[in-house]
Amino acid sequence: MNTTLKSILVATSLVLSFGAVAADNIKTLHIRENHQFSKGQNALQAGELTKARSYFKRALRSNLALNYQVAAYNNLCAIGYATGSHDEALKACINVLKLDRNFWQAHVNMGNIYKAAGDLEAAETAYKSAHAINPTSQTIQTALSSLQDTRTKQFSENR
Repeated sequence: MNTTLKSILVATSLVLSFGAVAADNIKTLHIRENHQFSKGQNALQAGELTKARSYFKRALRSNLALNYQVAAYNNLCAIGYATGSHDEALKACINVLKLDRNFWQAHVNMGNIYKAAGDLEAAETAYKSAHAINPTSQTIQTALSSLQDTRTKQFSENR
């Protein structure tokens, strides 16, 4: 896979920081940002995938809020996919879905991993799971279309 496409995939998968303050009537919950997580995001945005992986792993060893855990694991999934570490990527995606079954981006990432491994049936299942959660996503539509193109190409090559 070319570098530009990998960069686009990682950028698409990048989940922005959740450092906002949530308010419920008079009570306010302040969520403190994790520095390792922030460094991981900065490294990811700079295309420094090895550094980003290290920062996200360190962040996950700390006391991260659930939304940060989901984002960190999803970013590790995208990094693993982009670097060809498909087993590591799949484990990270599974961890995302253990924390948040409806995080459609992890389903798409899993589909990408399965597709890269040649398991088109598993890729389709993952993409359809994402589509069931977010049927209007252009990212999912593109993934499904690309999967169909791959199947068509394989069919014509096997003739």
